[in-house]
Amino acid sequence: MIGPAPSLRVADEASLARVMVCDDSAVIRSAIARILEADPNVRVVAKVANGRLAIEELRKTQVDVVVLDIEMPVLDGMSALPLLLRADPDLPRTMFRSRPRSAAAATIRSAGNCWRR
Repeated sequence: MIGPAPSLRVADEASLARVMVCDDSAVIRSAIARILEADPNVRVVAKVANGRLAIEELRKTQVDVVVLDIEMPVLDGMSALPLLLRADPDLPRTMFRSRPRSAAAATIRSAGNCWRR
C-alpha cells in the first residue's frame, strides 16, 4: 500500500530557486511553470516567448535556472544559449524540445556548446 506523499519543506523566500521559462507557446510556458511551482522551493520569476526576450529578462531579473526551448521564432534556444551564458557564465540551464524529432541531436549539440565556453 502506498502512503501519503512526503510533505515538501517550504524554503524561505531568499533560498527559493528562481526559474525563467522560455518557450514560444503560452500553453507550454504555463504548463512548465505549473509543474515547477508544484515544488514549494521553486519560483518561476519570468516566462518569455523567445531567446531575445530571455536575454533581456536575464539583464533585469535575478534568475538561478533557465528552462529553454530549442526551437522558437525570433531567437531560438540554440542561438540564445551562448548569449545567455555570456551574460551569466554560471547560469544552469535545461534545454528541451516539445516536438521529439531531432530533439536528441539538438540537445546533445547544445550541451557541447555549453561545455566549450
